[in-house]
Amino acid sequence: MPAPPKHVGALMDTSGSMKGTRIETVKKSLEGMLNKMRRGDRLTLVSFCSTADVLFPGVVITGEPEQLSELVAIVKRMQATTGTNLQGGITKMAEFVKIGGLPPLDAVILLTDGDFTEGDVRSATGLNSMFLSHFGPIPVFTIGYGTDYMIDVLKAIAAKSGASHAFIGEEVADLPRNIGDTLAAIETEVARAVRVEFSSALKCSEPAGSTPVEGVPGKMSFNAGSMPDGKDIWVVFAIPPGTDLSTVTFVVKYKIGGEDKSLDCTADATSIPVNDIMEQELRCIIGKKIDEVTALMRSNKLEKSRDILTNGLSLIAVSSVRASSLAITMKAQLEETLVEVLAALSAPRVNWDEDGEIQTPAALLYRTSAVGGNYSQQRGRTTMRSGVTPGCFSTGAQVDAGEAMAHDVVSVGGAEPAAPQSSP
Repeated sequence: MPAPPKHVGALMDTSGSMKGTRIETVKKSLEGMLNKMRRGDRLTLVSFCSTADVLFPGVVITGEPEQLSELVAIVKRMQATTGTNLQGGITKMAEFVKIGGLPPLDAVILLTDGDFTEGDVRSATGLNSMFLSHFGPIPVFTIGYGTDYMIDVLKAIAAKSGASHAFIGEEVADLPRNIGDTLAAIETEVARAVRVEFSSALKCSEPAGSTPVEGVPGKMSFNAGSMPDGKDIWVVFAIPPGTDLSTVTFVVKYKIGGEDKSLDCTADATSIPVNDIMEQELRCIIGKKIDEVTALMRSNKLEKSRDILTNGLSLIAVSSVRASSLAITMKAQLEETLVEVLAALSAPRVNWDEDGEIQTPAALLYRTSAVGGNYSQQRGRTTMRSGVTPGCFSTGAQVDAGEAMAHDVVSVGGAEPAAPQSSP
């Protein structure tokens, strides 16, 4: 059966820093969103700068060309002005949904460059707290615009809520895919606030990492966010050698319709092909390397970035799953990033930082960071599930979400395979 209609909230940055190409690209993003939303879905659109305004008051999408033309015309009239107060935008949206008696939001999409210059709350931690307090544990998808946008803030907002982050630069070739992937993740959701709790004796291998369970000593938690229908959620763990697997337990906790639910995992070392597991382990390794490269690029350490990229390519080359579609994609992305790093290193040295390092081209930095995001979350260009390891645990249960079913909620566990060894 088709998934029930969704109520999507969109926060559109119309501040002065969005002038020019950025605001026009945001308009194209919203136009693409309107074209892809299903009949019966709702859209509440709020623009924010120093002030905030409701542009679409929980509009029900009819799919009629006349309505689409009217909504697109409203979006096209928007202009970029004054400061950036996301706090005001969040508050305006929350008040309108509440006062207007609208259904609760199922997700929020934030379209911005992340340069929040006004408001009492500007950090990712504070803004996440506001989203959670006003709307509950819903995913907040972030889309960044321009090569110098505040990527750390936007990635943190998305990751904390279990959503994904996308980057749209001066070129808009990826815009339809990014908007389509975001809406698909929202419209196929069957459970949210999904997390895996496990013993602190284990190590979560996921690039996004894990956090302690508050008030429960010796317990850790991995936040997997919302769960789309028909897709597995994967999480990679390293289990110490010699561990009795029968003593290793995982609990999957999640929400459906606001109700807390949980599933206990049982040992199952045979249901998942080893190659699938090795492919996911490779994803975690390469994902961490890309994150490391991104951090080095921020410090203009291009030579070290080159070495890590070269090492990542060596690991893929000797991997037993190097012919898999994911490994091929990762290899291509590392190669194209390496070519750009080498070009920057060989270019005339006219741009130096105070430490005598060549400044990283902004576009290269943000594309690399966006690539890393694809491998650290369950959604994105590669439609990756978050995780793996050999010798698996999986639930034989199903999550009943009324009109949709999700199978194989989580697969976790096993002894971590040794990473292939090679030198840069």
